[in-house]
Amino acid sequence: MSKPRRDHAVGLARELKKTEDGIRGTMGWIEPKVKPDVYEKMKTVIEQSIRYGVLKNILEGQKFQNGLEDEE
Repeated sequence: MSKPRRDHAVGLARELKKTEDGIRGTMGWIEPKVKPDVYEKMKTVIEQSIRYGVLKNILEGQKFQNGLEDEE
């Protein structure tokens, strides 16, 4: 049973790395094209978006877990 979970975790890690690489690549491409203050604002929006995504994922996980507990 642990095999599917490991494969899933590896797949998620791979997708996370690809997403991070994409963000870093795009930001590297944008940085020389915009003013420094605009770039810093963009970084702030990106960091907050990532934080929002993580918190939303945690909340959805809690809802799912609570739903499983309610069924028992």
